[in-house]
Amino acid sequence: MIRFFILLLVFICGNAQSQIVGSWGSYTNDGINTFSNGNCVVLSIYERRYIIFRNAADHDNSLQGTYVNIQHKRWLKNMSPDCHAENASRTDPIITTRDWTLAFGTNATDAQTYSVSATFGNCNGTLCNSPKTDRSNFQTKLRLISSTELIDMGEDNSLVGKLTFVPMNELTTRSNNIANEFLSHLGNIQDTRIDAFIDKYVDADTINALTRDGARQMLQRYYDFRLKGGSGYQVVEAYAMPSIPTSNVAETLLISLMHNQQDGKTPGEIIFLIKRDSSWKLSSITF
Repeated sequence: MIRFFILLLVFICGNAQSQIVGSWGSYTNDGINTFSNGNCVVLSIYERRYIIFRNAADHDNSLQGTYVNIQHKRWLKNMSPDCHAENASRTDPIITTRDWTLAFGTNATDAQTYSVSATFGNCNGTLCNSPKTDRSNFQTKLRLISSTELIDMGEDNSLVGKLTFVPMNELTTRSNNIANEFLSHLGNIQDTRIDAFIDKYVDADTINALTRDGARQMLQRYYDFRLKGGSGYQVVEAYAMPSIPTSNVAETLLISLMHNQQDGKTPGEIIFLIKRDSSWKLSSITF
């Protein structure tokens, strides 16, 4: 009986380890900063990844890993020379990547929860010289809820308000699927369809800020400069970011596009969506 219990425990622990191995990701909206009389609007995104693997050199196949934190800043509006961020020009991609090496331990009472120590490794990118860029070592607990859900619990045992990680392939697939579905609606606007698009797909806050005529003029310019006679586009990046109830931040999606060559150029743009009552709405386009 004791031998059976030991075998069962080994099987459960082994199965949990096999499920946690892989690349897990989470996107979060860190807020929008507006300055220079509204001429500069920048969105901050955090992309976090836990990359977990087995140590092939260890006869116990112990877990190892890397934690990666990528901070993206994307301009939603950059209409002034004053637009800048920590020595970065207003037209540069503002990206900072940091990584930590992970050491794993398993709680004896819970095979699904892992105590993790993270040791800082490297920083690359725009904001590495900023004193605000954290390089601290840290400890956390990762709880495997299922094969598609991993919770970063911090140093306590609470699951409330914690970051949820999902397999990276699922995260990117969902983000791109939402982006492509919305872009199919945006791609159908024409002179006679812009008002119908505004009614169904433009966020009310955007209409209030621009006025309805302003929203119509924006979409008309977009149609004239990007869609009319265009030959297609490519989604470069898409980030679906969950809502943050404690900060009253709705679920959002950032889309980065590159259009096929027009007049010898390959123009790009940023589209920002916000989810209202289960429907995705256009918040802004920068093109």
